[in-house]
Amino acid sequence: MKRIQLVVLLLVVGFLACPTGQKVLLKMNFKEGKHYGILMTTAQVISQEVQGQKMEINQTVKMGFDLDVIKVDPAGDARIKVTYKRTAFKMSSPMIGSFEYDSQDPPAEVPPVAVGYAALLDKNFSMIITPAGKVKKVEGLSAMFDEVIKEIEIPKEAEAMKKQIVDGLKKQFGDEAITEMLNRTFNILPQDSITVGGSWTRTTKLSTMYPMVVETKYTLRSVKETDADLLITATVKPNPDAQPMTLGVMTMEYEFSGTMDGELVLDLESGLTKSGSINQVFTGKMKISGAPGSEKPTEVPINIKGTTSFEPL
Repeated sequence: MKRIQLVVLLLVVGFLACPTGQKVLLKMNFKEGKHYGILMTTAQVISQEVQGQKMEINQTVKMGFDLDVIKVDPAGDARIKVTYKRTAFKMSSPMIGSFEYDSQDPPAEVPPVAVGYAALLDKNFSMIITPAGKVKKVEGLSAMFDEVIKEIEIPKEAEAMKKQIVDGLKKQFGDEAITEMLNRTFNILPQDSITVGGSWTRTTKLSTMYPMVVETKYTLRSVKETDADLLITATVKPNPDAQPMTLGVMTMEYEFSGTMDGELVLDLESGLTKSGSINQVFTGKMKISGAPGSEKPTEVPINIKGTTSFEPL
């Protein structure tokens, strides 16, 4: 009899931990004066072939943000100060060597390819985000970018690279790029309450860096105490509306297709991502036009495999 009672008790506890049909409202719920921190790490292996010569690049980028809630209006829209509290960049390739920078342990001389990341440290801007996770407005990016440019120090032997570095930073940290990054991070919640096992989709058009259209399916796998566990699958297609990237006299166009999958753990109180990882597999090409000494456009096949992980800062 006691054994039967124990089995029944365990079954009841199991159902209470994840009630069948229970709806959960996932939303951003920021409180004035609260502070949050998140660290995003993207590690990629980029393989490409130029004029029959294969090249592989291993690259890791870390971005750590402090999120300080300045104000929340009656509708729940929150004004948040976003501060870069950690930046890191690591790249290695047999053809170009190795470069590394980490704000937690900075080198005596910052590699030219990482000067932008070093200059971002302790810079900030603000955003207004809705309870649904949509970033309505971003402010202060132009002023932040001007500060970053002022702090960039280029070794004399690399002075010729400064314009290229600045142009690259504009693509990575300009208004459009930052807004896209923020929405990819926060605008992932369902519009309505959802049951455990339920799914919803988000379609995101990216126009900066690697232009693509990402259709993501999120599934609420479980709800336990203060956490919501999400499963993620996504398909990636080229963005036909993306404009070519200009670098000096050259233009570059990207076409990528692929998949993503992973899981995220959300904090039910705030709605923010606590932890998780997303795997990415992209294949495509880069079309280069206007290169010196080349009359015809050059197509470069590219394969990218990577993982983006999230953890508290």
